Amino acid sequence: VQRVGRWLVVASDENAAVQFLRPDGADKYRLDYTLPLDRDPDIEFDFEALAMSVNSLDILGSHSRYRRRVKREAGPEENSRRFSEVRYQQRRDSLFRVDLDPTAGRATGRPERFSLRLLLEAQPVLQPFLAAPGKENGVDLEGLAVHDHRLFVGFRGPVLRHNYLPVLAIALEDLEECAATPMAGGIECELRYLNLGGRGVRGMHPVDVGLLLIGGPVGDGRFSYRLYFWDGEDCFPAQGHPACVLQDLGVIPDTHNAGAEGIVVLGENDAGWDVLIVYDGVDGGRPSRLRVLRPGQ
Repeated sequence: VQRVGRWLVVASDENAAVQFLRPDGADKYRLDYTLPLDRDPDIEFDFEALAMSVNSLDILGSHSRYRRRVKREAGPEENSRRFSEVRYQQRRDSLFRVDLDPTAGRATGRPERFSLRLLLEAQPVLQPFLAAPGKENGVDLEGLAVHDHRLFVGFRGPVLRHNYLPVLAIALEDLEECAATPMAGGIECELRYLNLGGRGVRGMHPVDVGLLLIGGPVGDGRFSYRLYFWDGEDCFPAQGHPACVLQDLGVIPDTHNAGAEGIVVLGENDAGWDVLIVYDGVDGGRPSRLRVLRPGQ
């Protein structure tokens, strides 16, 4: 979920479109229009995150591989066959960018499509995890936010030794170059690290001084979903390296036995932030509006 002017924009992980919702009374929104990103709007791209930068909207696919679920009603041979295969869909390797008019809540051009696959493959630390399913500590992208003139791409997995978790930081003006001719370790498109206690990033949103992160389980475990504040700086320890600011703000309440996977800031002041959180696996996303106090308040 993302905010564009007065509109809320919602993406599903089961189709190829984004929906624009307009305000309709206090705390209510109604579908205004749907923007298709493919000729077949019902095909699954596994969209996992949205980010707004000035006048453009970015829509991120997971770039993950997956293993199919076991079916209780299926026989052992069918389930063994389903479970033994790791699947790859190239369309998941998508990052769409579309120019918008925030005052009208409308696209002003055709969506442009990128892929971060080459950039991921260029990172030595990620290479062993590219062939594994996302829910089995393989590469899985689920967070996206614009902060400090960079596009931050948060990983659900892999979680590495000492619980370090990678985040890609890509200079906005270098997105096309980084996607086409990635520079492993270059400042234009670099990996930064943070530690969410074994959790992966499940959602991101910028605030005035950094980023709010949803941290949740990498796989199907029962980890709690927690909210964090991060200043965006690398948390990897190094001599002479300034310390990052990463603070655990607490457990996200009332998660509806589902995954908290989207966050948008509706307002902020000196005391904190008003946020909307949406969930995967429940009808309608079951949005929760929460007040989040700034660290130290």
